[in-house]
Amino acid sequence: MQTVNLNSNKLSNVNNLFFASSLQLHFVDIGDNDLTELPIILGYLPKVGKIIVGGNGFLKGNIKSDMTPLVIKKKLRWVKKMKPGEERSGAEQSDNRVNRR
Repeated sequence: MQTVNLNSNKLSNVNNLFFASSLQLHFVDIGDNDLTELPIILGYLPKVGKIIVGGNGFLKGNIKSDMTPLVIKKKLRWVKKMKPGEERSGAEQSDNRVNRR
């Protein structure tokens, strides 16, 4: 599987296991749903080059729809390291540098 399109499905959760066997995945569209967090495993899939997340409102880890896939993947890996209930510091929250095309 190289493409996953779950756009506009009113999803409130996508389980990490859904992507567990998707090492060849290149494109993920999970935009326009009701997600508050992204599957952390997306941060570890090596070939994902495009991730669409817009239209989900606030996403845990300060993930924004205009971030590049590389930045999103980095933030997902960082979210995994947070302890439950732990909040980001002000310096970490202000780190919103994005490489735009």
